[in-house]
Amino acid sequence: MMVDDRIDGRRIAGFVYNAPAGAETPLDSYDHVLVDGDEGVPVRSLPECLDRVERCGPLPPQRSPEAIHRVEDVAVDMPDVVGRLTDGAPEPVGPFFALLFARVWELGHLIWAVGGVVRDLVGDGPGAKVNDLDFSGTVPPGLMASLVRDVLSGMGIRGCYPIVKVSSGRVCSATLEQHGEPLLEYKALDLRGFPFAVTGGDLGRDAEVRDLTVNSIHYDPRYRLILDPTRRGLAHLGCASGVQDVDDVEDMGGADGGVVRVLWVPYRDGVPAEQAGVLLRLVKFVVRWRGEGRRIEFAQPVHWAAALPADLLSRVSADGWKRLRKARDAYLGHYPAAAALEAAGDIGPMAVRLLRELDVRGGR
Repeated sequence: MMVDDRIDGRRIAGFVYNAPAGAETPLDSYDHVLVDGDEGVPVRSLPECLDRVERCGPLPPQRSPEAIHRVEDVAVDMPDVVGRLTDGAPEPVGPFFALLFARVWELGHLIWAVGGVVRDLVGDGPGAKVNDLDFSGTVPPGLMASLVRDVLSGMGIRGCYPIVKVSSGRVCSATLEQHGEPLLEYKALDLRGFPFAVTGGDLGRDAEVRDLTVNSIHYDPRYRLILDPTRRGLAHLGCASGVQDVDDVEDMGGADGGVVRVLWVPYRDGVPAEQAGVLLRLVKFVVRWRGEGRRIEFAQPVHWAAALPADLLSRVSADGWKRLRKARDAYLGHYPAAAALEAAGDIGPMAVRLLRELDVRGGR
C-alpha cells in the first residue's frame, strides 16, 4: 500500500502513526491511512484497509527517473560495503537484515540505505571510513516495528532482549541490549504540510526535510541503484555521474580544475530545533572537510542561515535543546572549539549564537 493507491475510490494521501495513550509496544495497527478529504487524524487502521486497496500508485523512484543511477557508475564498492554491514554481517545482525529485507520486499515495499555511509562511499570511494548505517523507505513506522519484532522472534530473540520503538511518528529504531548499539534506525519517507506527522511521500518531498543534498543520497540494495532525489547530491560530492543533473555546475571546480565539495541545504520546513540541527551539521562539515584539506563551497547555506527567523533559538523547546547538545557533542566533540567557532562564523551570526547558547546550556 502506497501513496496514490486508492481505498474505496479515494486516493491515499499518506500514513499517520497514532498509538493510544500508554501504549508501549508499537504495532502496525497504529499506522492509520490518510485519504483525500480527511480533516484530522484518520481512524482507519492500515491492516483493516489491506483487502480494500487498489494498487495504482507509482513507486517513489518511478516519480523521478532522472534521479536514478546505476551503482556501477557512481560507487562500485557500495554493494560490498553495505552488504558487509547488513545481510553479510556476523550473527545476529546478518540473519536479521537478510530476513527483514525479504519481508519488506515480499510486501512490495522498498528500503534504502541513506546518510553517512552512502555519502562517504560516493565521495571517498573504498577508502571511506564507514560507521553507522541508517535506512529510509516506504514502510510505515508501525508496520516496520511489527516486521522487526516478527523477524527477531523468528530468530529466537524474544522477551525484553530487543527494544523496538517508534518516535516522532516517523522513526522506527531497534536495539539489542547485549550489543548496546542500534540494530536498525529507519525513517519512513517524510510528508510535511500537515498539522500531524505523516509519512509515505515521494523522495523529492522527503529530501526537503533533510539537512544537506549530500546526505539525501539513497542506495537500493535490492536493485543496486543510487537515488539522488535533489539531483544535486552526487554533483556536490564531485561525482561525474551527477554533474549533468544540476544547474550550479560552476560551483564544482576551482580555477586549478580541482574538485570542490558543495554544501547545499534542501531543508524547507520551519521546525526550530530541526533548523538549528541543520546549522550544527553545516558547522560539522565545514570543520571536517577543512581538516581533510578539501575545498568547500557553501554560499547557499550562508544565504539560508541569514534568512532564518531572528528569534529562532528562543523557539527551541527544552527537549530540542537536549537533542541539540547531544548532537553538538557527537558532531564537534573531537574538534578544537576554536575551529568550530570559526566555521560557525563563516556560516553566519545565527550559527555562532547557537554554539554559544549550547555552551551556556551545557555548563561550559
